Amino acid sequence: MGTILLYYKYIDIQYPEAIKKWQKELCTKLGLTGRIILAHEGINGTVAGEDEATESYIKAMNNHPLFNNIDFKKSPGGAEVFPKLKISVKNEIVHLGVDPSKVTTKDGGKHLTPEQTHELLSNPPKDFI
Repeated sequence: MGTILLYYKYIDIQYPEAIKKWQKELCTKLGLTGRIILAHEGINGTVAGEDEATESYIKAMNNHPLFNNIDFKKSPGGAEVFPKLKISVKNEIVHLGVDPSKVTTKDGGKHLTPEQTHELLSNPPKDFI
């Protein structure tokens, strides 16, 4: 059968065109198909292929200094699920309608534990959005 990988990571990518070239070579070598979007703000992808190929892809990504520790979601399916491989460089990896030059990965919020989130939602401050 095979595996479909879904993933994204907000990370500052200085040269997305260089990453596009690397991704194309890697996916082609592994026989992966799907869609990958790159931007200065990160990567967002859905790729599919044989189990061994998708595991090799995860390993290659984890060995890259920008893309280690991605939480890959796996679903059953193979390269036949997607007709081809498409890799594009855009302004945003997920269209939010926010100018990515004004809000960057460096502007990320503070990560909260589930307990901290519950407390915040139970007792929100006046300026809570």
